[in-house]
Amino acid sequence: MNAQESSTLKIVKKLVSDVGARNATPVQKAKVVNALNRINFQGSVVYVTLKRRRYRSQITLSARPAPCRGGTVTLFWCLPDKELPDNLALYEFGNFFYTDGLKKVRVGAAMKTLSATGVELELTDASFEVNVRAFRRFQCMKIATRITQSNLELHGVLKDFNAAGFAVDVSNESLDLLHSLNIENPVYIMIGNHDEILFAEVCRVIRVESHGSGRSVVLGPGSRNIQRFRSKQSRSVRQKLSPQPSIVFRHPFLEKKISLKTLDISGSGLAVEEEPSNTLLMPGMIIPDAAITFSGNFKIMCKAQVLFNIADQKCETCKCGLVYLDMDVENQLQLSSILYQAKNESSYVGGDVDLDDLWDFFFDTGFIYPEKYGSIEEQRDKFKNLYARLYNDCPDIARHIIYKDKGIIYGHVSMFRYYNRTWLLHHHAAVRSTRHKAGLVVMDHILQHINEVHNLNATAMRYIACYFRPNNRFANKSFGGASRSLEDPRKSSLDEFAYFHYHARDRINRLPPGWLLMESCRDDFAILESCYHEISGGLMLEGLDLNNDALEHEREIDETYRELGFKRCRKFFSLKNEVGELGVMFILNHSDTGLNMSSLTNCIQVIVLDSTGVCFSQISMALGTLCGEFGDEASVLLFPRSYADEQQVQYDNIYTLGILDLKYISRFLEYMENLTRSPLRLAKT
Repeated sequence: MNAQESSTLKIVKKLVSDVGARNATPVQKAKVVNALNRINFQGSVVYVTLKRRRYRSQITLSARPAPCRGGTVTLFWCLPDKELPDNLALYEFGNFFYTDGLKKVRVGAAMKTLSATGVELELTDASFEVNVRAFRRFQCMKIATRITQSNLELHGVLKDFNAAGFAVDVSNESLDLLHSLNIENPVYIMIGNHDEILFAEVCRVIRVESHGSGRSVVLGPGSRNIQRFRSKQSRSVRQKLSPQPSIVFRHPFLEKKISLKTLDISGSGLAVEEEPSNTLLMPGMIIPDAAITFSGNFKIMCKAQVLFNIADQKCETCKCGLVYLDMDVENQLQLSSILYQAKNESSYVGGDVDLDDLWDFFFDTGFIYPEKYGSIEEQRDKFKNLYARLYNDCPDIARHIIYKDKGIIYGHVSMFRYYNRTWLLHHHAAVRSTRHKAGLVVMDHILQHINEVHNLNATAMRYIACYFRPNNRFANKSFGGASRSLEDPRKSSLDEFAYFHYHARDRINRLPPGWLLMESCRDDFAILESCYHEISGGLMLEGLDLNNDALEHEREIDETYRELGFKRCRKFFSLKNEVGELGVMFILNHSDTGLNMSSLTNCIQVIVLDSTGVCFSQISMALGTLCGEFGDEASVLLFPRSYADEQQVQYDNIYTLGILDLKYISRFLEYMENLTRSPLRLAKT
């Protein structure tokens, strides 16, 4: 070994010892020069170590390199003069380095001059690259960050981060409080402001670092997995599409554009792959604006959050999962349409519908039977116009799934948002065919769609509801059976109504002495809640917006309908005895004729609270006062149905109202999946 090789080996060993790294490799001077010019171009910094001549202490200062041509380089201090050491003559140049966040390059250089403005150096050939991190550290924008622990609250800005953790520069105002931080206990971190939160999770404190006159707190995520929503037994079906879509976004901490291919995708989230040492997706991080891009530059916009970031055993790849936090209704339908077409090419979610084909389907399947058609025949033009707008222009309040093969519709189901956070399933029909099983397919797909989108704010969906007749075998077996399988009316409930028509010729426009009919007040809803829970204990009041906040919710949903060009209005009346005790509540539902073909959203709902103190004749007289708003005939839903039987009321049908709290949709879907494995004769609903 010659003297030059021995000298080089000593430098390498010292470098490895200084930085605690395992490997160091030489870097050519030309590569260093190019790197310094890149740093100058980007406005980034290098780090210079100055050693005190007499004592063994040293300081590290950040500096900006001037353009470099190869022989010498000038580095200008980033700090103002007043923050530099008082007497630079007491210091000598030690070394300088730059880093890409993963690797550090210690630059071989000899000092020419040192001053209050910077240092001029002669570059040598003794530069080395050292691997110092398992994960690349990225310098961040100065984003407001808050650290809280018990009653302690520290403020600062995000300094840098990687998938394993991040550092927060503590503000000068919070430095005096830093000594109270217990590094052995977890802290709660909020990055961003109240208008736009980018990260808010419990984290662990790794260490507190000093840098000059400042301090940084280095933190690590409390978990490699984040649970954003209630865990589900029935998860969304993830699909591998070809060609693969990408997710494109500006990184919220870096303002850098990121584009990653998806591994798989569903209606509720997606997964991507990253290089383990270069991962940018930290669990818990929120991405306010992301675009899922498909071929042809087609994009679906969403707000997303990173759920997990897990490297495989060989650390060759890192799989990251993201969940959609919000997505507007049009994008929801577009994504669902793509995914369900990939799953079953005959299944269509939303989109334009040929209304002539749909009307043919309704008549062919017997969904519109003679008696039903007789009730709508005079207004058929209004029906056609209503459905043209409802099916093609209003995803905010109406959605549908159609099963179509070779241009022929075999199955259909739709739902619409009639209440504040409740969607009504209706118009389920299918052609009886053992080959297609379209009735089960569309029901399965709409429930899967609900499972995927109900957590998104734009959907406004907490409950789904369905009116069906108990003698309808399919509906009773599917929705009714699934509801009963949960065995808890607070998860899913079934309430029976007697359905009949009140005719103008039966009207009696007066009440017996001692009874008053008046607009309902807030106290009436509280009494309704108490009585209903004794009668049923189910979800009807929450699902149909009949709780204490009913009057406030009405204004919001009514305005939504008006903006879309539809009619929706509810009025509430209470029948009370002479001492003011509530006996019956009446809900007058006004909506466009045909919104529901059985007029279940254009009717009077009657809820009897005092079944022993109120006779049906008194209810009938109240109906006579109220039904004038409905013309010659009003549809009536009377609850509970047992009251109608006790009073020997003549009614046309029994309707069961099923309501599901969507927190428990997994059990519901599990029942439906088991149902599809057994033969079941389809029927119209």
